[in-house]
Amino acid sequence: MTTTQKIKQTQSKTRAKPARHAAPPKRFTKKEKLIKLLRAKSGVDVSSISQKLDWQKHTTRAALTKLRKADYQLLTMKKANNKPTRYRITAIPQGTEPARTQAKTSA
Repeated sequence: MTTTQKIKQTQSKTRAKPARHAAPPKRFTKKEKLIKLLRAKSGVDVSSISQKLDWQKHTTRAALTKLRKADYQLLTMKKANNKPTRYRITAIPQGTEPARTQAKTSA
């Protein structure tokens, strides 16, 4: 073996392994994001939800209906002066709350 081969062989053995990156944070589903938005004390209107979740307004209304059918208690707050109706979650059914939001509310 020549000197150059020895150097190359030594370099290849001592190469640093790529650093392991921490696991990327788990992504929130749109349903979890919707629930988080609806937990605001002042509530949220359909256009705000649509904008934040990149949904069309009819999709947002359908998602609210689906939450109601899943036994989520939604409070509808109608405002005077042609202001948009706001929605807020007042109760979440037992066993359906994601673990991430349970940890935040129980702490």
